[in-house]
Amino acid sequence: EKQACHYETESVSFYDAEKACSKEGMKVCAGKTEDTCKWSEKSDFVWLPTPCTVEIQIDADGKVRSQQSDKSKNNPVIVQWQDDNFPVAGECPTEKGCRE
Repeated sequence: EKQACHYETESVSFYDAEKACSKEGMKVCAGKTEDTCKWSEKSDFVWLPTPCTVEIQIDADGKVRSQQSDKSKNNPVIVQWQDDNFPVAGECPTEKGCRE
């Protein structure tokens, strides 16, 4: 199988993965394959050509918590909000993806 990776478990941005694949006349795979860059159980991540969503929680003090795992839920991240203006429960419109 033709591959665009330079070495096993190579970490690159999605843009660079697309560019490397395109250069070889290929596209980013729609899922993990055993032959793709010698993917193995040691490999944590693989780029997919489909968009994804990340659910977060914004604390009352503006810190952000990923809701992906128990570990990330307990690890608030300080972010810089423009003009210290961050979404507040009950004030964020549902059409923007907010929920309480």
